[in-house]
Amino acid sequence: MSMAVESLVREVEQFFFHEALLLDEGRYEEWLELLSHDIWYFCPLIEFVDGVEPTVVERGGHYLDENMQSLRNRCQWLMSPHTHVERPPSLKRRLISNVQVQELDDGLAAQSNFMLWQIRARDSQGALFVGRRADRLRRDDGQLKLSERRIQLAHPVLPRALSVLF
Repeated sequence: MSMAVESLVREVEQFFFHEALLLDEGRYEEWLELLSHDIWYFCPLIEFVDGVEPTVVERGGHYLDENMQSLRNRCQWLMSPHTHVERPPSLKRRLISNVQVQELDDGLAAQSNFMLWQIRARDSQGALFVGRRADRLRRDDGQLKLSERRIQLAHPVLPRALSVLF
């Protein structure tokens, strides 16, 4: 791997690690600043068929299909004192790994694996979300911005209702 590619991969990894920290700490307003104004944030349902690799179902079925305004609304909901499921806020820890980066004419394509652990105040079990992300990033005034995220969860049934972002 060339020095330029290594440097680019390192920059994207640092972006993802910073993003994970903001989400873990519930710093949603700061997280929104990492997104481009035209963000598309999508998590389709997946389907398991006996004897076949898991397939992504993208027509009609999804957990998340968000743009900047709906992500702002979701973040406001997560921060609201009236959102009882997040009062007190749950403990969250994200691990990001296997980052791969490809340069494109209009920015970068990046893929990564993630594990997200969430435990709520009165929850002795916790929930583990595992999956892969396919992202598009581009520079805005020299700063990386996330312009697209496709999340493919590695389980067909959610361990709990979604009150987290990936």
